[in-house]
Amino acid sequence: MRRLRATSLAALAGLLVLGIAAPVSAAAPMGKLRAFHNSPDTPAVDVYVDGSRVLTKVPYKGISKYLEVPSGKTYTIGVKVWDADTNDAGDPYALTRAVLVRTGATTVAAIGSLKELLDGTPEANDLRLKVYRDRVGVRGNWSLVRVNHTSPDAPAVDVQVRISGSWLTVVRDLSFGESSVYLPLPQKNVHGNLVKYTFRVRVAGTTTVVKQFTTPLPYKALSVWAIGFLDPAAYGSSNGFKVPFVTKDGRN
Repeated sequence: MRRLRATSLAALAGLLVLGIAAPVSAAAPMGKLRAFHNSPDTPAVDVYVDGSRVLTKVPYKGISKYLEVPSGKTYTIGVKVWDADTNDAGDPYALTRAVLVRTGATTVAAIGSLKELLDGTPEANDLRLKVYRDRVGVRGNWSLVRVNHTSPDAPAVDVQVRISGSWLTVVRDLSFGESSVYLPLPQKNVHGNLVKYTFRVRVAGTTTVVKQFTTPLPYKALSVWAIGFLDPAAYGSSNGFKVPFVTKDGRN
């Protein structure tokens, strides 16, 4: 995955903690917030929080680190398409959303298709901002795994995992924009090595396999994202379907 520059992250941390919104008590509990550019036909973007630009020229698949921010507050997240003009304060937002930050971890992701948004007909896969509430993990030899369907032109899917030689369906009928619950799976074997799991993604309700892959579970909590287009040429994009695109959840 692409990480954003340290200078941008430092600016985001400073602006959020020092007072984009109303001041809070020093003893106020903190939450975690990060941004993810996950729209395969949208160019690089700038990200704003309560009217202040905090990230610039974020590319597709760019994801920031979590930053601690005062919890219990609602922040206005805005997105503008990046251009070389640095004086864009008066330009309208392409996307905006009010986001309540809780004491846990939150990801704000741009998902969907810019082309679909601009065609004037409301569709389920229009470009939009989506809020994900992330888990940190649990004690013991467990990894929490969530599946996020964010491929704009892919059908609903079922997800299976191979356990002891048999295929177990763990996610059913997951459509674009939907997420599964976190599934606990043993992280390591008796020798202390990471277990490698084989997953397969099928068109929902059928035996048609879209993708099969094998991966360890390196984090205590993680998301497996389905991203990109099944037919990128139809969207004038070169960003094809990819799974798994893995993010570490809840911690940096």
